Amino acid sequence: MNNIRKEVITFLIIFTVQGVVFTTLIVTNGGPIDQNPLAALGFMFSPAFAALLTNFIYHKNLRGFGWKWGKTRYQIWAYVVPMIYALISYGLILLLGLGKLNTETASGLSVVDVLQSVTLGVVVNCVIVLGEEIGWRGFLLPKLTKIMSFTKASIIVGVVWILFHVPPILFVKDFYPYSTPVWYGLFCFSVAAMGVNFAINWLRLKSGSIWTAVIFHAVHNQIVLDLDSLVIDTGITQYFTLEYGMMLALAGAIVDTVLNVKRQN
Repeated sequence: MNNIRKEVITFLIIFTVQGVVFTTLIVTNGGPIDQNPLAALGFMFSPAFAALLTNFIYHKNLRGFGWKWGKTRYQIWAYVVPMIYALISYGLILLLGLGKLNTETASGLSVVDVLQSVTLGVVVNCVIVLGEEIGWRGFLLPKLTKIMSFTKASIIVGVVWILFHVPPILFVKDFYPYSTPVWYGLFCFSVAAMGVNFAINWLRLKSGSIWTAVIFHAVHNQIVLDLDSLVIDTGITQYFTLEYGMMLALAGAIVDTVLNVKRQN
């Protein structure tokens, strides 16, 4: 138990140092994150590097991350669940008049465009989020669940995951894309991330595979951005869309509740 705590602390220290360094490099340069590709790449993969290095320091190998595929039904759930809650969230935004459909963009979409988004787009996002998931659910979650309950472990993973995003939101130019107050965006993001975090963690542990977490995270990122491009701001829309809006925060809380009920039955 003490060794696991040491591994977790080592991981957090290495990860934090990297995060500070890469965020500082981006902020010092003064441009948005897409103008700092190397620093941005280092930042995105800092959880993976910290996890792999920590595991190698203590175990001299790269095992224990859940590299195997696991049961396919969990991968299917990881693909379907974020698609369902994202579609419902944006459907409600349009139905309630909180946003307006961009008919020009929507009418220009072809079946091929949609298929590319939910296949190739998801694959590309899998590569992008892998840098995070190796750290959060490849290393940190399995370690914590060996010494504490699922709920406590998930809260810690969720808090670390949220804190990982705070420096870019606060300090990197144009990272926070809205005119809504940053405190509001951070609050909604935190609620959404914590709820989604519990769902991803549950699927990750049930499957024994990191790929459920990678797929879930990738589908979420892809489908939310795709749907957001179809919505026109009516003045209040930014308070409800993306991870910085109320609707996905509610969706995250609901998903968390449903899966917690299922987990306890």
